[in-house]
Amino acid sequence: MEYGSFYVELKDLTDSIKPLGLLSNNVADMTIHVISANNKNKLKKIAPARVDVYLLNKQLDKNDIKSLFSKSDNRLDHKELFFPVLQQMAEFVDNVGHWFTVCLNLKAERFEILNSLRNE
Repeated sequence: MEYGSFYVELKDLTDSIKPLGLLSNNVADMTIHVISANNKNKLKKIAPARVDVYLLNKQLDKNDIKSLFSKSDNRLDHKELFFPVLQQMAEFVDNVGHWFTVCLNLKAERFEILNSLRNE
């Protein structure tokens, strides 16, 4: 399946959405891209998954980080900033298995977490 510059094999997609399946990095990246492209709410900003890797590794000099937080383009007047995080369960495995999204809810002044390991 192709979507813009993203390509996902059918096996990756089916393995990612089947019960007890593991989420593929490629499927997660494409999903984040599709959700971001279809986001009509200007007060919500969804960061690409690579941004979270940069933040976790303290690589704050990356252009993706700079553009996300640049005052001219993305002032922090959004109500919510979403940071999808993919957790790799084992080294050198393409499937991450666990995902969570950290939402910085600026209006409510709190962090909210959506977690694949919890039913909440």
